[in-house]
Amino acid sequence: MVILNSHPVPLHMDLPQVRIINDPSLFFLGDIHNRLLDEAKGELVRTWDDDDLYLPYAISQGVRMLPNDKVAWKPLFSWSWRNGRDPILYGNQYEASTTWRADFMRSVRFEPGVACKNYRQILDKVAEIRGLAKTDMRGEASYVYRFGWGPAHISVASSRADNQTATEEWRGRNQDTGDGKPISIVPLQHYWDVLEARTHELFDACEDGWWVERPMGRHAWNMERVFEGVEWARANGSKTLGVIAASIITAYSMSTVIEIGIRAGFTTQVLARALSASMWKNALLISCDISDRTIPRAKQVVEGLPLQTIRICGDSTKLDWESLLDGRILDGALIDGDHSHDMALADLRNMGNLLRPGGIIWFHDYFSQKGPTGAADEFLKETNWGRLVLPRSPSTNDAGSMIIQKPM
Repeated sequence: MVILNSHPVPLHMDLPQVRIINDPSLFFLGDIHNRLLDEAKGELVRTWDDDDLYLPYAISQGVRMLPNDKVAWKPLFSWSWRNGRDPILYGNQYEASTTWRADFMRSVRFEPGVACKNYRQILDKVAEIRGLAKTDMRGEASYVYRFGWGPAHISVASSRADNQTATEEWRGRNQDTGDGKPISIVPLQHYWDVLEARTHELFDACEDGWWVERPMGRHAWNMERVFEGVEWARANGSKTLGVIAASIITAYSMSTVIEIGIRAGFTTQVLARALSASMWKNALLISCDISDRTIPRAKQVVEGLPLQTIRICGDSTKLDWESLLDGRILDGALIDGDHSHDMALADLRNMGNLLRPGGIIWFHDYFSQKGPTGAADEFLKETNWGRLVLPRSPSTNDAGSMIIQKPM
């Protein structure tokens, strides 16, 4: 990240991977953007306007969506948020929502000496070569244009004055920094370092159970993608289990999961959606059930999702799981298969041996079935694994789940 400060009062920061350029000689926005473009080192670039909002997945979304044959990509609609109103999706130009190829930007450059319309020559060139890709991301649009929240937007100022006057007005109304003395010293950390220590905050705990707190956590945005359009009627007592499993998959960026017990396909559906949202095309879900009638259901609920899936009809305790994994490391296993003590214990032992250190097992029917309850208790005694949570949901659509983690 490169930050250009054109105010006479310098800025200082000691974070690695963040560079501060203090250059009060730069006046117009076009010249500021050209200097930043010269300083940028990556293959892709995007501007970052300090008066608007960029959702946590703004950069990764642009990197993922930019086609190989295009020089730029943007959401077809972005959020427009006026003070005092609810945000709406709006189809404005919104250049700041765009991810660009750096080589193309340097070949065209921003228009110097202008207040805010410095993108003009770049956009003209993009249109000439038909180099812009647009995708309707709907509610997953990653850029929020804010209006009416601060003293002045340069886009408004430039619409009613010449470039010089507009820029002077904009700078004067937005750069009241006092006498230049530090107000406070703020200890800074990388956002990604903080998230590692706060992953547990994806969940709120209470005496009656656990639920997902979607606005918090590393991949909270992905939960919208996971749960939007889910066929909840398939849950059949596994709703809480599926929600928690999907949330942990995104929180820990899991890529490989085994599911034992398909039934109506609800957990198959949410596990596949969570893996797709977390790892895109590099994920693998292996689903197994003793009944061949469940296999078509499992196939139906994963159609169109960008991940690898394997469906097996057979006895989970006798399958060659290592061959099915084909060298991949197992991150998590959902066990909701045969509910006898011996079979449930065998599933736990098999998955426990395959899981990576720190891997997760989601175990269903812990409270409602004697066989699974006894098997889980026996497994915990012999392995000394830790329990993450025993959710007791007041919902009638829940049969009780146990989540355990393999020691690191």
